[in-house]
This record gives sequence, structure tokens and C-alpha cells, in this order.
Amino acid sequence: MVERKYYIFLTHCVCDIGGMQLYTSRKIEYLKSQGWTPLVFFYRSGDIEIDNLKIYSQNHIQDLRFCVGNVSESARKKVLKQIGKFVNDAQDVIVESCCLALGTWGEYIASNFQGKHILYIIDEIISQPTPKMYEFLEFKANQKLLYCIKQKVLADVFKNKFNLDEFVLRAAGASSNNISDSFNPIVSEIPDGIPTILSLGRLDKPYIGYLFDSIVRFVNSNPERKFNFVIVGDTPIHGAKQGLLSKFENIENVNIFDLGFLWPIPRQLFSKVNVALGSAGSIMLCNRQGVPSIAIDVNDYEAIGVYGQNTSNTLFRDENDPVETIIDWLNLILIENKIIRREPEIEQSIDYSAHQRIIDMKMDRIYFPTDKSARFVSHPFLRSAIIRFDQSAWGHRIIQKLWRTKWFNNVVNKVNRNGYSKQ
Repeated sequence: MVERKYYIFLTHCVCDIGGMQLYTSRKIEYLKSQGWTPLVFFYRSGDIEIDNLKIYSQNHIQDLRFCVGNVSESARKKVLKQIGKFVNDAQDVIVESCCLALGTWGEYIASNFQGKHILYIIDEIISQPTPKMYEFLEFKANQKLLYCIKQKVLADVFKNKFNLDEFVLRAAGASSNNISDSFNPIVSEIPDGIPTILSLGRLDKPYIGYLFDSIVRFVNSNPERKFNFVIVGDTPIHGAKQGLLSKFENIENVNIFDLGFLWPIPRQLFSKVNVALGSAGSIMLCNRQGVPSIAIDVNDYEAIGVYGQNTSNTLFRDENDPVETIIDWLNLILIENKIIRREPEIEQSIDYSAHQRIIDMKMDRIYFPTDKSARFVSHPFLRSAIIRFDQSAWGHRIIQKLWRTKWFNNVVNKVNRNGYSKQ
């Protein structure tokens, strides 16, 4: 008799191409090889670019955007029914959620199907948790079912209460096997012999605006030289890309090559690139291709250093990292030739051993009652109103414009500020 095992991913979206989508795509294939049936449910719709995620296009559930305790009981039952039609015959269920709000749903769904819930925080930065969310995170930590991509994600939450090394789990596959040997005619149009800068990553990342401004200042400070600026990445935010590209209007000494969501990335592109900029898996990918790769700090948007050469960090700076700006590094690499490209590394097979240990680990089948409280987030009614407003087409456009203003970000930060120092 064939064992019926279902692995459920709860994620923001399967559209576009980013680290989360690539991680999910790769892990789906691994899970299939281990006898699991993977399922993906998400709350943000859009064009799906990765082939093996397209089969989940109908699994859009808008209410997943809220914490489970912030929706009605009828809405919760509707979600269970939608998922249950896939897994009601299951002998084994694992739910993996990728952020705090989805984590409340993951716990709720796992409890209803008597499965295991892994809360794996893919976000680079999280808001300060409310007391109720802190209780939940502590519960998952004690179950050894709480993980994050970097220590710093949970460092301010738990202080010295836990050994943070135990929470770190690499997003296996997010930066692996993303290179293609196929010829790309657009890439071939990039002129050789001109210093070429690559930005690799989604254009809705918070650091992107500052990065583009830094490149503008660097190019303007070297008016006698010509540069290529290659952009691999895009954004679903209407008008955002045009706003970024407009920064380069009337700058005559730079050629712009906007390649959008390009995946897999042609290997020939990296033979033309002299320096790459990005964060997380994007910069690891560029480094493996031998390109000097400047990692960007997600807190202050400045350079951490050249990954693999003077820093091992891809998201957050530490006290051992050099103190240089993006412009400083561009000068050192492109003008002074102090750091040059290396031979590409040989691609290694993806190691899922750490993920498999979590899958195999026994659990007590005790669950946190995430559906019993609306206090997993602060200001739940205000949040619900903003989310409902954002769900309309015109409301979404207004919210996206507000996100680009400093005052709105300050308001959001104040709403999210729920001190937990007493814990």
C-alpha cells in the first residue's frame, strides 16, 4: 500500500522569481523524490514564472494574509475545506510556513490534520512580536520547529534565552542550479570592454532605491568613462520600475540593460559582468560565478563588503566587516582594479540533510491555539482595514505609493512596535 504523505507550503506568493520561489521550487522536487506530495497555498496573486509552481495557480487563499485569529470562524472553516480536499486521505502531513502571520495558519492547519508544523521564517527582518506572538514563537522554539535564515532575524526576539545557532536553517536550493548554458540574444548585445555593473534581485526589495541612487552618483563622478548597468529582476508594483529607471535619464555615460525576470540566468552574462550587487542568495550566486559581489545590508542599505573575499555575510553587517560604501567598492573594483574576477566554482548538488532531519524528527502532537486570539499582531482592526483596502485594485496602488514615503514607513514601524523586553 502506497503511503499518502502531503507536504504543505504556506507562502506569500508563487509569482515572480525570488529566493522564496526558488527555494520552494527546488524543495518540491526533493520532496517528490522522497515520496511526498507537495502542495503550495499563497495569498498574493500574479504571473507565475517557474514551471513547477504553475500547477498551484488555483491555490490562492486571500485570508492567509491575516493571522488565523483575525478572521471569522466561517472563513477558517472555508480554508480548512479548501486544503482538506487535497489531504483528507493523508497518513502524514507536514505544514511549512514562511512568516509569522502564516505561521499562525500553519499551526492551525497542522492541528486539524494532526500533522507537524515547521515555522521557517524566510523574511530577513521581522517586526517586534506582541506578547501573544512571543508565546507562540517560544512554544515553537521549545518544540524545535522554529527556524530562520540568519541568527539576527530572531536575535532581538529571544536575546540570550536560546542558542540561536540551533534556529538557523539554510534555504537550500534558493541560489543553486539557476544558471543556463543557453544562448541569449539580449545578453549578447551588452558591449564588451566596458565596465559592467549587475543588479540581481527583485526590484521591490527595500534597498533597491538607495542602490540605484548610489550607482547614479558613481557614474556621475566618472563622466569620462562609459559603463553598462544590467538589471536582472522586476517588481509587480505598478510604476515602480519606471521610477527606478528614470533615475538614469539624461546620464549619457551609462548603457541600461533591463532584462526583467530572467531565469535561468545565461552563463554568458557573468562573463561580461565586472561587479554584482545584491543580497542573500542572489549575491551568493554571483560569487559562485567568480564575479566580485557586493553584499548589501538590509538595515541601512549600504555595502557589507565583497562576499567571499572580505565578508561572509549576505544580509546583515557585523563588527568584523569593512566600513566602506557602495561607491567606495565600485571605485575599488571598477576604477582601481583592486578586486578582480575569479574562476567560477563547480556547482554542487543541493544538500537537504538538515531539512530531512526536521522532517524525520518526532513531535508530541501538541499545538498552540492560534485561532483563539486576535492578539498575535498589534492594532488588529487597523491592520485588517489596511489589508482590506489594499485588496482593491485602486487601494493597492495607493498603498504602494504610500510605502515609498518615509512618513508612512514610520507609522507602520510605530504600529509594529510592541516591546518584549520583559520576556
